[in-house]
This record gives sequence, C-alpha cells and structure tokens, in this order.
Amino acid sequence: MKVGVSIMAHPGRQQQATALADTLAARIAWDTHDRGEVWCGDEAWLMHDPRTDWWIVLQDDAEPIDGFLTYAKAALHYAPSGLVSFYTGTGRPHHLAVGRAVKNAERRGYAWMQHPTLMWGVAVAMPTPMVPVFMRWGHSSRLTFYDKRLSAFAGAIDKPVRYTNPSLVDHADGPTLLRHPWGEPTMRRKAWTLGAPKTWDTAALEIPA
Repeated sequence: MKVGVSIMAHPGRQQQATALADTLAARIAWDTHDRGEVWCGDEAWLMHDPRTDWWIVLQDDAEPIDGFLTYAKAALHYAPSGLVSFYTGTGRPHHLAVGRAVKNAERRGYAWMQHPTLMWGVAVAMPTPMVPVFMRWGHSSRLTFYDKRLSAFAGAIDKPVRYTNPSLVDHADGPTLLRHPWGEPTMRRKAWTLGAPKTWDTAALEIPA
C-alpha cells in the first residue's frame, strides 16, 4: 500500500510544520497570504500523488506518535473507502458521548469507532481516487470551515467517518490561529488516548449521534 502525506500550514508555525514535514517526508501547503483554513486545506489535498492508494492531510499542530506512517498504513489496510480520522479529541463536539465511546471501545477491544460526521480535521485520510471527487464537490460548497466541509462531504457520499482507537495523532493545545465566532476554545484539545492496538481487524463502535 502506498500512502502520501501533506501538511496544511500557517507561516506562524513554520518551525513546527517544517519539523513535521521532515519527519513524515510530507509536502507542505503554506497559507502565506492568510487566505484561510479552507483554502489551505484545498491546497494540501491538491498536492496528492495519484500513484498512492491513500492520501493523508495533517494540520500543522498535529503531533503524530512515533512510527505514525507504519501504523497508519496498517490501519488503512482495514479501513473502508471513506474518510479516516487518526485523532479523537477531548474538546468539542460531543465531549461526553465521545469520551464514553472511547472507553467502551477500549473495553471491548475495538480498534475503530465511527460517526456520520468528521468532528476534527487534525489528521484525516481518504482514498486517493476520492480526492478529485472531494475537490469538485468542495468547489460547489459554501461551507467556510475545513472540518465542516469534510464532514459534509462524508454525508454527501453516505459513508461514516472511521476513527482509529486509540488515536495515532495528538494535538498541540496552543493558541488557535483562527478567528472563531465563539471565541478562543475553552476546553482542552488533546486526544483521549494515544497508541496503536494489537490488531486493526475489528468491528467499529458507533459513537452516538
């Protein structure tokens, strides 16, 4: 299986993004003119190599575990043909329901959870042949938030989003570079759990909608 990676990055996190790219041999989409998260996300997906089977886009504040690419390839071998998130966060949305699902999946030995929507855009994969489909769909969408745009696309193709459990990526919980209408995040933005399961060949626990 061939997997490629690109990073959507703001110049304000240049050192962080460059170090991440060096670690993962990734391409970087720089938002040098402060055009926004959706534009930068589009640029990152447009960097995909059509010779790969899956393409992964990380945000510049993602913190992959050691051996991330090895674990990601193993996980994607068992993933259905839809969006995959390598991050399950403790903050918004659905904080309590997600926390209960993580513990339940861990107790039952499930390496996957799933939900109709994408809740976090920190580290997302999709089958490479799907990327042009997403780009065409996205250009007709008026959604102005990166996470919500990907989430709406998952709904449009009628495929639930799979979440690795535990997460393969953490989140650097520093100040946000985005201006949100609800203000600066007040909840801790970190992964519930980090690591890799013994096997990815399990069912997926449904996160309550």
